[in-house]
Amino acid sequence: MSDTDLTYLTPDAARFGANIARTMRIIAKLLLDWSAAERSRKDKDKIKDNNRVKAESCRSLPCLKAIYFDKLVMFFCRLWNRLHEDDQVRYRTGFIQRRGFHGPGQALKINRTEDEKIGMGKYPYDYRHNQYAFTIEIIEKLKPGIGNARSLFRLDELPWSAKCKVYPQLEDNMWDLWCFNKKTEKDDTLFLNPKELTYLSVISSALTNLSSMEIRVIGTHCSAIETCKDIEFNLAAWKKYFNSILEAIGEQGKEEIEASISRLVTTSREICRKSIDNRDVYKNAFEKYVQRISAYQVIMDSFKAVQNDVNSIWQDERIIKYANISPILLALSLYCKRALYVLKKIKKLGIKEIKESNKYLINLKNWSQKKGLTLLDYEVLKNRTNSKIVEMLQNIRNEIMREMPDKEDIKGTGI
Repeated sequence: MSDTDLTYLTPDAARFGANIARTMRIIAKLLLDWSAAERSRKDKDKIKDNNRVKAESCRSLPCLKAIYFDKLVMFFCRLWNRLHEDDQVRYRTGFIQRRGFHGPGQALKINRTEDEKIGMGKYPYDYRHNQYAFTIEIIEKLKPGIGNARSLFRLDELPWSAKCKVYPQLEDNMWDLWCFNKKTEKDDTLFLNPKELTYLSVISSALTNLSSMEIRVIGTHCSAIETCKDIEFNLAAWKKYFNSILEAIGEQGKEEIEASISRLVTTSREICRKSIDNRDVYKNAFEKYVQRISAYQVIMDSFKAVQNDVNSIWQDERIIKYANISPILLALSLYCKRALYVLKKIKKLGIKEIKESNKYLINLKNWSQKKGLTLLDYEVLKNRTNSKIVEMLQNIRNEIMREMPDKEDIKGTGI
């Protein structure tokens, strides 16, 4: 197989060629299997909702949105690489792990064009950063010559956007041709040998039993240590955006304030999601997956080596500390956005956002009073100097940070 296209795409020579194509083929099969199962579930729901209406399969199989697809890939690569480490499969997957806004993902270090370097990261939903491309952007960039990678998926929307949807396009006859080609003479040249094919079938069958949200969460989390590092990664970004907000209030800077405040709020939501909201979903996903692989001890051993149980993650002392303070972090972020609107630093604030900021204001006020801190009502802000508002927000921020656990070392692990 020619590596010309990958040579152009990435400087990482150790990951050229067949291994990436092989990984992409497997991912295409996982998506196809899950999508077919999801369509079957939807058809059954239609029958339950209205017995007089016969369910009809959609022409297009269901998709996975960008983040969910990314975590499907992350989960599979984590498990498959462990099977390789346990000497159960012949090769690792073709990517490297990097930490991103939504948690860990599989990526390649690539050669970006000058146009990409100018435009990347300037828009709120543009997740291109530095020299790394995550799975969906890799799909978009790979040429058909590399294992027909592009024809295995259909992308809707820009590949670096969270709005992007990934549809399966793998044909069953192509998969059978890859897996059951009788002309192959040497076992080492097989796309998948019989044992690997069995393992993949079990892995895929168990995945089809999960909802898209369960796939997202089990791909995001694997241990308390990694979850803490993911939260710290988000927290570092939150601090940067918060400083931009303070500068805007203090009239020292106004550029990209809309993007900064939007990212401040979404980042605090992500911290809440990882420290609190994902717990129950992870528990369900973990238990369902274990149940489906229980008859296959080798897979079970590798799975439990890379996926800790729910209590090991969310009963960790550091995670508990994050969970206790993250709602206050979100409340402060919402307060900042409302404050910017009141001070006419941003132009728009939706009705839902106003209601949410009112709701969280109560919690933030109660917490601030317990800490002996001042928190001004929104309308009172108009009568205060910018410097006093900045000082107030700094004091609250500093107290929140004091309740955070010590930082993990995340240098060199993210984008």
